[in-house]
Amino acid sequence: MVSRRIANELSLRSVGYWTGITINGPVTRPIARLRSLKVGDAEVKDLIVSVYDLRFGSRIEGLLGLDFLNHFQVSLDARKQRLVLAPR
Repeated sequence: MVSRRIANELSLRSVGYWTGITINGPVTRPIARLRSLKVGDAEVKDLIVSVYDLRFGSRIEGLLGLDFLNHFQVSLDARKQRLVLAPR
């Protein structure tokens, strides 16, 4: 998921809509296609993202979902406060 600000900055165009159920009921959000998303050395190409502004934190500009994380072995280093993504 990316914020509207990030989607606008990247000139992402809507390719449709995603509808799902949340604890607040049904929601519909625009979706866009990213050619690639890279976090450190970890990269996923041709990724569909929803465009949505989270209400609980204006500093949050996006979330990594399982469609990205499932490409990697994921671990957390709590001491260093790091997310570690290793090839599967």
